[in-house]
Amino acid sequence: MIAYFPEIYPDELVYSWFCRHYIHSGSISHRTAMKDLMYSKNDAPSKEFIGHLNENAVNFIRHNMSVRDLILNHTMYPQYARFIPCKKRQYALVQMSNNTSYDLHKLMPISPRNKSDAYLKYCPKCVSEDRRVYGETYWHRVHQIRGVNMCIKHNCLLQQSSVISKNNQTFVFYPAEYYTTDIINKHENPINANIEYCEYLINIFQEPMSILNLEVDYKDVLNYLFFFRGYTKGSVKCIQKMYDDMKTKYSSMGISNICSFDQVQRALSGKQYDFNVICQIAFFLDLRYLDLLSPTKEILKWINVHHPHTIKSDKREEVDWERYDKESFWWFEQFVMDIYYGKNNQNGRPEYVSEKMICKQLDVSPDGLKNMPLCYGIYNKYKESYPENWARRIIWAYDKLIQTKKIKGIYSSDIRKISGVKEKNFIEANEHLLKYADNDKAKNIRNIISKHLTSTKNNC
Repeated sequence: MIAYFPEIYPDELVYSWFCRHYIHSGSISHRTAMKDLMYSKNDAPSKEFIGHLNENAVNFIRHNMSVRDLILNHTMYPQYARFIPCKKRQYALVQMSNNTSYDLHKLMPISPRNKSDAYLKYCPKCVSEDRRVYGETYWHRVHQIRGVNMCIKHNCLLQQSSVISKNNQTFVFYPAEYYTTDIINKHENPINANIEYCEYLINIFQEPMSILNLEVDYKDVLNYLFFFRGYTKGSVKCIQKMYDDMKTKYSSMGISNICSFDQVQRALSGKQYDFNVICQIAFFLDLRYLDLLSPTKEILKWINVHHPHTIKSDKREEVDWERYDKESFWWFEQFVMDIYYGKNNQNGRPEYVSEKMICKQLDVSPDGLKNMPLCYGIYNKYKESYPENWARRIIWAYDKLIQTKKIKGIYSSDIRKISGVKEKNFIEANEHLLKYADNDKAKNIRNIISKHLTSTKNNC
């Protein structure tokens, strides 16, 4: 039975968090700690992910954050899911968030490890800093990114621990405090270009993974670069020439785990989604990491001309509709919930779930959506009128303001600025406040906006 869970640190692996729980909880054995956390004795927490947790552990975690946020911010999910197709990425996240048994290799492409990534890595300067700030160190997530051999915070070469990255047959907790050191090995100074490369990988890894991002076909972006960097002759791609140049550059940087010629070919044909392969090609071809994740208008224009996507038709057979509905159902509700509760906004503001947005994501027409009863049912569950949405946004703004201000210091203009609801819409929204807030909260909000409501009525 879990009685205590330590606070999770910034960018800490979930595995590291569990290791510290094992130490701080006073568990008498690894088996006892596993029993506290896992669904059954046959389950084991993955070093890169979470594993199948029991209900008690999930409830404890939810006091800190949602399982979804834990996956996005404290596992290696962004590395393996970053470049896979959008719907597969969403499906993988939903499956993992549901806290059930799943096969990671079926959800995402996970390649065999190179020697340089065979063990958990750490930065000696981070170890020293962690001990000074937190009283202990922990396994940092960005240090475990495949291909990263430097800590860009301290310009320090990472060191390999004795802890194997892959899971052992007999699971053991290896707390970083006991398997790392703050002693810096005497290495040559890092190559500046290598620092830039590691920073490139880390920036792409850390960029928020919004499911509302444009569905990017990364092979098209890479082919655009291929064309404009002079590696084509007419319609022929000079892949061997590019690969030879890439190997020369990376060898001079001291990078040994260079992707293979076959991997480059597969990436350019859209059959390879490996994080390191796509990043190595993009970095070599001198593409800004943000332009890789969100291509510029210039890139999109070239792609639309040279690689126009086939427009999907809603003229599916009845059996096709049923299959498509079931396939989409797994990720669709999470997609709609994220819009409804504002998970895709940096400020967290609830948004309006529009039919147009839903149909665009499913790539169907409004009539086509009605042929998908499972997804259509989810849409109707979160469907609302504009006044209802305004009410939810006003309540959200009030909750946010009350954290830093006293009620008497909150004005209707504050609510308008944060919620984005125009004051002329306050009257209609006012009628729906009690649907989403208790009497006291609704009364407080009405008192704040009462001056505006009164003046509006007088004007009428």
